[in-house]
Amino acid sequence: METQETVAQMLLRTAQRYYQIRHLDLAVKQRLMALNEEEFLIELANIDRKSA
Repeated sequence: METQETVAQMLLRTAQRYYQIRHLDLAVKQRLMALNEEEFLIELANIDRKSA
């Protein structure tokens, strides 16, 4: 049986994701927030690697 994510869990996940990208430009934030979790992590790693 698959459990559904509660609204509180979704808000917490979204807030944590946004906190990780708060320093980026608005257009980049919007693009990253639209990705699924796996794509988000890959893109975030690519951005971090480029800025290092």
